[in-house]
Amino acid sequence: MKSRQNGTSLFIRLHWMKQRTKEDSSSIYNNIYLESTNQAVDFKVYFIDLDLKRLNKMEEYYELDKKIVSCYEQSMNMDHQERNEVINKMDQEVTNVQGTS
Repeated sequence: MKSRQNGTSLFIRLHWMKQRTKEDSSSIYNNIYLESTNQAVDFKVYFIDLDLKRLNKMEEYYELDKKIVSCYEQSMNMDHQERNEVINKMDQEVTNVQGTS
């Protein structure tokens, strides 16, 4: 799957690794159980950003990604209004970083 939004290209690849039984959950990979086929499947997901970035900006993008993940984790423990406030704050930070790219 390829997505393009606001000048950003992202390629997402889902790689099915191995089929298992529902009881066998000893995988080091993520897995999903498909009720329709009574199977568990190991998978990996790859995200590849297709837009070139200047090397000196990569550290800034990495730090921003860590903030986004942290924000998401925190938002799982918030009510709807608090979650929206945090999301709006992160949107503003992302906009500020993109504006300096």
